Amino acid sequence: GVDAETLRKINPDLVYLSAPGYGIDGPCGDRPAFAPTIGAGTGLVMRNIGSSVPEHAGMSTAEIRVNAMRLAAAGTTEYAQADGLSAVTCASAMALGLLARDRTGIAQSLLTTMLTSTAHALADDMVEYVGRPQTPTADEDLYGYSALYRLYEASDGWIYLAAPQPREWGALVRSLTDHADLGNDERFASAEQRQANDEALASVLAAMFRTKTAQHWEDHLLFHDVGCIVAVPEFPEDVLQDDTFGRAHGLVVEVEHPTFGEHPRLAPYVQFSRSETIAEPGVLSGQHSDAILRELGYSDEAIADLREGKVVA
Repeated sequence: GVDAETLRKINPDLVYLSAPGYGIDGPCGDRPAFAPTIGAGTGLVMRNIGSSVPEHAGMSTAEIRVNAMRLAAAGTTEYAQADGLSAVTCASAMALGLLARDRTGIAQSLLTTMLTSTAHALADDMVEYVGRPQTPTADEDLYGYSALYRLYEASDGWIYLAAPQPREWGALVRSLTDHADLGNDERFASAEQRQANDEALASVLAAMFRTKTAQHWEDHLLFHDVGCIVAVPEFPEDVLQDDTFGRAHGLVVEVEHPTFGEHPRLAPYVQFSRSETIAEPGVLSGQHSDAILRELGYSDEAIADLREGKVVA
């Protein structure tokens, strides 16, 4: 009874968005969907793990266990997974529906899917055209996409080098003159040669970066306008709660939950120039029922009847 046709008879101005996993018809239209299944169906999982999970017959139990863990993790990462991509698409679709209603005076029903949402995020894989460059994939160890865009071990930790563009090569060579003679190595003379000899370049850089601390390389390379940053080993939530980063930049605030007490949570993602945005704690089931019903015009007697009839919690 909450389909578009039923509800829009009650309220013709309703913008109704349907967002199933695979669609509303076809061979998968009635199937349930979860982030890992959509991640597998769209190819997002394979995109995230690159060549780190080999495909061959006769895998041992130990190989299957490790590969299964990598496959599962690749479909549920915080930064690229089907749930988050679908949420962004739903928000965008609803905003578009509201804009169309405001401009035309006509409210409509909208349809999107988790499958198409994730496919759009993988447009460089999904769209084929003549001369399309090959999509970069991570190396076997998941260190990165190339010798110039990956993690490297330093003497006391790890750094991430980010200098993949041909225009950045000169600055990198100059910054490392005292450590390696990259500029006179014929294997790396052009972007094409660097790509062809990527493993050799990674080996040279890896040996060099292990000679100094991670902070040394970040400071040194950034001074020469080369992208480099220390890769911290802590979990993201620990970094966000750190007084020198997350809290210092207003990314985390403290809230008071009715059950858990005081705890940190993410601050609002968007801030307005003239309006305050507030991060509230999570709520208990039914905690705001009375307040919402009163706002909708229900009397205390009517609310009591709804509670007695177990219509509301």
